[in-house]
Amino acid sequence: MELYDGGTLGFMASHKLEEAGRVYMVDVVTTPGEPGALFRFEKDAFIGRTIPIKMSPHQLGIQEMLLLSEIRGHCPDQVTLFGIVPKSYEAGIELSPELAVRLPQLATMIQQELQAEGIKMEARC
Repeated sequence: MELYDGGTLGFMASHKLEEAGRVYMVDVVTTPGEPGALFRFEKDAFIGRTIPIKMSPHQLGIQEMLLLSEIRGHCPDQVTLFGIVPKSYEAGIELSPELAVRLPQLATMIQQELQAEGIKMEARC
């Protein structure tokens, strides 16, 4: 298991996606909901466009990267996005209070999912 911060790299991070057998992503999403609302989306929702075209302010990115990888035959079968609705899309270095308060719940959701798949996590500094 590897933790990779793709930030706003978009296609520049596609090699990491294509090398993986299973991918989890975490990002803010543009979808109806109150700031801090948590969502879980599977790859079919990205490729099938059942969620908005621009899910994240970091795009050109997630959907286009998945679609390109799918066309090339290198997209992992399992891709999950844990998304959270932000209060604002303004650039900054701090989380809004709405996101900060939900971060522990998001971390728990991800940890439970990894444990359910038998993925062991170890803390490293």
